Amino acid sequence: MKSALKYVDAAIAHTPTLLELYTLKGKIFSMAGDRKQCSALHEEARNLDTADRAINAISAMQMLKAGDFEAGLKTMNIFVSDCGYDVNVHDNQTVWFELQSGNSLYNNQRYREALK
Repeated sequence: MKSALKYVDAAIAHTPTLLELYTLKGKIFSMAGDRKQCSALHEEARNLDTADRAINAISAMQMLKAGDFEAGLKTMNIFVSDCGYDVNVHDNQTVWFELQSGNSLYNNQRYREALK
């Protein structure tokens, strides 16, 4: 992991506006088991190109995997609200988001204790 981070950090220092480098660094942290850092890096990548729907969805997915349901839903709703009419992410039938949301809520200890 240290070697991979060394190379991706050098690449980021060279080209700090290339969002793929941040997602790559996030994947490295994800493979190491640090979901929160992975999510933060994907959010940083999303902020480099706020018009990119794909990176928006990927960032939202990483937030859900890190257990941050509210932030993931808020991030997904950025593009849903741009449709010009009153819809939400559930109305769009985004199945992958629904499944990951369920996993996120189930795995989040706070929500499991509230269900008891």
